[in-house]
Order: sequence, then C-alpha cells, then structure tokens
Amino acid sequence: MQTLVIDSSIGTSKILVGESFKNVSTYLPKKKLAIITDDTIFDLYGKDFPEANIIIKNKTR
Repeated sequence: MQTLVIDSSIGTSKILVGESFKNVSTYLPKKKLAIITDDTIFDLYGKDFPEANIIIKNKTR
C-alpha cells in the first residue's frame, strides 16, 4: 500500500493506494471517507464497500 498525504488550505487528506476497502476504517474516520473506483470494480465489490462517498469512473471499452 502507498500512502499519500496532501496538505491544503482547507485541511489535510490521506490517500491510500492499493489498500483493501475492508481495512479502510482502520485508517480513516468514516464521516470523510471517499472511494474512487471504476465501474468494473464497483460491479464486482461495491456491495462490500463501507459507507462512503463513492466516485465511479466509467471505463472505456
């Protein structure tokens, strides 16, 4: 897993790349969790995602 930290004028964001969504709640507060995924991953695993804002990118086929 790779962790990226972004500091901005409105706060700090932590981005976890490659982490299993089942472990996300270990690292982040639920009230500010966002998941960025594509439609294929969402179709396969979306039912298992924790409560979050979900951004889905449609893959070009």
